[in-house]
Order: sequence, then structure tokens, then C-alpha cells
Amino acid sequence: MKPFRSVTARVAVLDRADVDTDQIIPKQFLKRIERTGYGEFLFFDWMKQPDFELRRPEYAGAGILLTGRNFGSGSSREHAAWALQEYGFEQDMQALGVHRPTFEPRARHHVLPTELVVRASTAPPRPDQEGS
Repeated sequence: MKPFRSVTARVAVLDRADVDTDQIIPKQFLKRIERTGYGEFLFFDWMKQPDFELRRPEYAGAGILLTGRNFGSGSSREHAAWALQEYGFEQDMQALGVHRPTFEPRARHHVLPTELVVRASTAPPRPDQEGS
């Protein structure tokens, strides 16, 4: 695997918690023996919904997927990593809690899972930040 340097890309937000691998890539598409061709089936059932987040025009071509907690729960399915990568995501970032069993397959297939830790600031705003 090539070492990670940096990713500069548009971010798509999937604000849903507990998205499991069956929602990422449904089981009916797992009968293939190839490691390619899964991107078109990413979030297959949700993509049929006209108001699904990833169908928003501003997310077209996004390279980073920002998700809710526990993204990729369920079985540790490499097919989910293949689908994310083929769809165009180089990195998926989770607001809270990386689902550990799916962390390694995603990293192995060049989709870098990253856990974001968001903390509320108790410091007063700096003078140059007031009113912004």
C-alpha cells in the first residue's frame, strides 16, 4: 500500500449513525469473484431515494466521506472498502467511533478511515474571532 500523505478533496456528509456493511454494499452483490465493479452498488438501496444525501449535486466528485458514529458496523467485509474506493472516496472520516473490525480492511484497500474527536471549546473567543 502506498503511504498516506494528504487528501485535498470535496467532503460529502452522511449524517447517519450505525451504518452497517449491508447498507454500504448489499449482500446480493457479494457473489462476484472480482475485486472491481462494486462502486456502482455503494449504498444501493439508499441511492434509489431522491433525497439521499450523496445524490446532492454539491457532493458530486467528493473524495472524503464524513459519517456518523459506528460507520461500517457488521461483518468485516472487504467489499465495502472496495465499493467506497471505486465510488471515489479516498478517505472516510467518522465523527465518533471507528468500527474497529472494518478499520483494517478499509485501510488495506487505500480508503483511510479516520476518527474525528470533536470537543467543545470553553475558551473565550480571541479578539480577531469575535463577531465572525
